Amino acid sequence: VESLAAIPHPAAQKALEQHAATEKNPAILSSVMRSWGARPGEETIVKALHDLVDSEATKHEVFAAVVAAFRAQDEARAVPWVLERLKATSLQFDTFEYAEALDAVAFLSRQKDSPTRDLVRPFLIQHLTHPKQDLRTAAARALGTLRDPKALAVLAPMITGGGPFSDPVREAAAKSVQALQIELAGPGELKNLWDQVQNLQKKTEDLQKQLDQSKKKTDAKK
Repeated sequence: VESLAAIPHPAAQKALEQHAATEKNPAILSSVMRSWGARPGEETIVKALHDLVDSEATKHEVFAAVVAAFRAQDEARAVPWVLERLKATSLQFDTFEYAEALDAVAFLSRQKDSPTRDLVRPFLIQHLTHPKQDLRTAAARALGTLRDPKALAVLAPMITGGGPFSDPVREAAAKSVQALQIELAGPGELKNLWDQVQNLQKKTEDLQKQLDQSKKKTDAKK
């Protein structure tokens, strides 16, 4: 499969498409799907990937490969297809695959004029309260990938409120806020913004040291 995928000749690519149509092994089929990420704009490939997303019979690892291919192609049309599958069968995916899909739909909706931004943003925001910390972290990170300034209203309170500084969700939110602020800032504002970020990081480190010292003193008294 990998040998066929590496051959740019139309006959080899056609043979690969025919092979994919009948392949049952998820590992092999996933390999084919990922190779199709290097074939953007080919409607037959987009349709084949779309069909796999729509099919409930598609295994979760194959679906993950399809999403990776759409991302590599920068195929923005795939966003509603992927979202629909995630909403309908979220329990079928492992945490890593689901997290990757969240970031993929954000990436594919990152352009300012993207018609799917308003679909992706609320979907990501609802995952900020997901029971799994890894998915809360992934959602916070994906909101930065989305580049939508409207996400600041949700992300900013997450880094200014209370809570442990070692919280990965908080850290992901902070990085996303920083990315969004840089996206909004003009060239003349970037230096000032960077200075503010460094000052905030220093204050965070100082507060963490104070918490660590306080904990040591408390432990010593026990």
